[in-house]
Amino acid sequence: MKLATRLLSILTALIALCGGSTLSSASANDVDISNPRTLNPQPERNLELVSFVSWWSHDAVGYHPAIVFNYENVSGRDLAGQVVHFQARFTDLRNGYVTVARKEVREQKEFVPGADRMLVLHGPSSFELPIDQANWPQMECKVMCRVGDVDDSGTENLILARLESIVMTDEEAEDSLRKRNDIRPPRTDRHRHRADHGDPVPPKPLAATQLSLNSPPPKPAKPQHVDKKNLDKFLAQGAIAGLGDNFLQFETTYKQQPARADEEFVGHWTWIRYTHEDPNITVFVGTKTNSADVLVIRVRAEDVQSESQIAQLAKAMSGKFKSQPLAHFQKSVSYRPGLRVEMSSLDAAGYRVFYVNPSKEDNNYIVIMSRLLPTKDQKTLLPELFKRTQMLKFATPLFGDPEQE
Repeated sequence: MKLATRLLSILTALIALCGGSTLSSASANDVDISNPRTLNPQPERNLELVSFVSWWSHDAVGYHPAIVFNYENVSGRDLAGQVVHFQARFTDLRNGYVTVARKEVREQKEFVPGADRMLVLHGPSSFELPIDQANWPQMECKVMCRVGDVDDSGTENLILARLESIVMTDEEAEDSLRKRNDIRPPRTDRHRHRADHGDPVPPKPLAATQLSLNSPPPKPAKPQHVDKKNLDKFLAQGAIAGLGDNFLQFETTYKQQPARADEEFVGHWTWIRYTHEDPNITVFVGTKTNSADVLVIRVRAEDVQSESQIAQLAKAMSGKFKSQPLAHFQKSVSYRPGLRVEMSSLDAAGYRVFYVNPSKEDNNYIVIMSRLLPTKDQKTLLPELFKRTQMLKFATPLFGDPEQE
């Protein structure tokens, strides 16, 4: 009995000793799980994203993913003279392919807390964008930065977002960014600093407004009007008259019979003009027979969300050739006297499509569709035809002087 009691005492002492050692070891490497910074340390914030726009940029090589964004100095100190290393990783989510854009920015001027800057980054690799927007690459964009000479621990994440399926120029993207609001959630501790680097400007105190019991209740704010992209509605209406169709089909599509002012006869050619108000579209139908051989379409730029809609419009107006896929997309820029012409072209087996982007002189997309495939002898057929047709004079400068081509 005494032996059993003694063994029990020794065993209890050993358990206590082991348990005490374990607790002592745990406390030496303790992690405070209530503090997320302990589990995943983050660098001190120097820059903060304000707003951004992503898009597809186009050059002579092809299409490049791109992003432009505003960022703000939230470091609490002037960053003038500091080198900021930016990196944008564009990832194709279909196959994991990554193209990386890098840029170093040295702040030469005063960059005080609360000030912001704009930066544009383009992915160096080029992509092909098919006509069907649903088949465009699904890209993810992640933007990171480092301020000064720091290692990986000083990397700050600014953006993680999907690339928008839209084609724009850099100027259009920057204009769009200027119209964007601050995307950051409101915070009570974010106040602009004074220009003299002094204390933050305190928020204005809230003040109560005394109302009379007899005063009418305040009127609710009117909801902002959201401009629907009308070209989508036009494309979704069903059958649309196009190449190879007769004039009755065009009258059915546009619900109008042309007046005398909408007709013009030039040699063996007949031209009829049809209009559509919502969206604002004007269609000029040209024929040497009784069915459409050439279409010239003007679409107001405000009704177009992206260039891919123009290709969809051309496909919808291909008429008898709808089963033929459009391919061989090409884009070029030419200069006429006082005019910059940005033109794109697409081919199908039985017809061709050209379209010209809006310009300062004409805020419309101009789409030209022809089932008269040009041969070597017909290279100047359309320019000469437009030059002789009074209602198509607006398209003449796009081709220059046919005699000089």
